[in-house]
Amino acid sequence: MASKKKGKPGKLSNTELKQKASAIIKNARANGIPSSQIERDLDTIFRDLGLAVSSSKQAGMKRTLLLITCLIAAVGIVLPIYLGTTVEDLHNLLQSQECLVPSNLIVAEVARPISDCKMCHNLESIPVSTNMTKENFLQNYAYSGKPVLIQQATKDWLALQKFDFHFFQRLYTKYPKSAEEVEKNCNFLRYDTDFLTFSDFLKMDDDRVERLDWYVGWSNCDRRVMKELRKYYQRPFFLPDDSSSSSLDWIFMGGAGPGAGFHIDQVDDSSWQAQIRGQKTWTLVPPYECEAVCKELNVTVTRGDIIVLNTNLWFHKTEIAEGEMSLTIGSEYD
Repeated sequence: MASKKKGKPGKLSNTELKQKASAIIKNARANGIPSSQIERDLDTIFRDLGLAVSSSKQAGMKRTLLLITCLIAAVGIVLPIYLGTTVEDLHNLLQSQECLVPSNLIVAEVARPISDCKMCHNLESIPVSTNMTKENFLQNYAYSGKPVLIQQATKDWLALQKFDFHFFQRLYTKYPKSAEEVEKNCNFLRYDTDFLTFSDFLKMDDDRVERLDWYVGWSNCDRRVMKELRKYYQRPFFLPDDSSSSSLDWIFMGGAGPGAGFHIDQVDDSSWQAQIRGQKTWTLVPPYECEAVCKELNVTVTRGDIIVLNTNLWFHKTEIAEGEMSLTIGSEYD
């Protein structure tokens, strides 16, 4: 009997490709596979391929180009052939699916413009100010890309007394469909938790809340919630008078341990983030084109402080300190 040759898989339609990918993603989420596990698996694959690199500086971001090159080759060339689809179909899929690659590293790095290293040249540490003025901020920090920590910048905010998990639980319960709005039109960052949706997060019982074995973030685009939130905090006093603030609020909260892993953002403008509760340590790494003249920077932000940072320029990660839950709120300005 003549053996049959194994032919190439038939080309999948765009709809079939999305259905298959969606099923894989759904199954991964249902099994609670954390992004840290995905990253470890990727590292194992690269080591098996003989592509292991130094782990200094959290891999020092010096492996960024290597990882991106390998991932682009695998995703952009091998996967379309294996699935019998086209690169164009795959590109459409990547844009339509949430976190197909952790931190969307490929898209973020390929799309990122080359940075002006003046933002970090000769910067030995993140500047800290206890008496920031509008003039100083505008001249040195507002649009320079240089980060700055402004201490005790939120002392008059009601948020310091009112914000906690139960505050947000009550707030989103008060306004029907507001939690679904986060899931539909904003972003819910589950990190390494088992919460599949923002609504799941809000359903936590008190025992789980107190264990603090979770860390999440989300953006709010429900105008009812936005108006309520802004009764508890004000526009930072040091922002330029002619700058506009985003209507989008970002909230991050959770217990000790890793916060957000190393990533770079794709938002419109520079950001500020106020520490309402607890402590959070930021690690900033310059983009690879600035590594020869810039250093890795670290700073711990405590209750009442505001850090200002262009997250489109700096790779960054956060670590939550032991003790009280960390809770921050932030936004962008132009």
